[in-house]
Amino acid sequence: MDLINNDFMPLINSLDSKSIKEREVIVNEIKYQMEHILRHFIRCNWGTHYNTVFKSLIKPYLDNPQTLEVVLKSEMIKDKNTVVGRTGVKIFPKLMNYLKRVDSPNIQEYLKQEFNL
Repeated sequence: MDLINNDFMPLINSLDSKSIKEREVIVNEIKYQMEHILRHFIRCNWGTHYNTVFKSLIKPYLDNPQTLEVVLKSEMIKDKNTVVGRTGVKIFPKLMNYLKRVDSPNIQEYLKQEFNL
């Protein structure tokens, strides 16, 4: 299942009708693909898709700071307004504004520690 390159909304919209086990499998797959999802999100310039990816996949399911850190250490972060964190990871202001809205306390704490928020 390649979430980001396929229409993932029917799957997301059907989560409530799935069994607990099926939901767990789907959510685990989303989390497994999160690095790829984040990279796509950063490259994306189609507003509707960009916002849908954030709202439906990243905001509710990004919960692993290590996954985020891999992306922030990568060549993906090229914006001229890049901010460098405590450990050398990079982020640009627009991405920071989105990530501050992620539901996970783990991500919020990571951002706070890394970027002195």
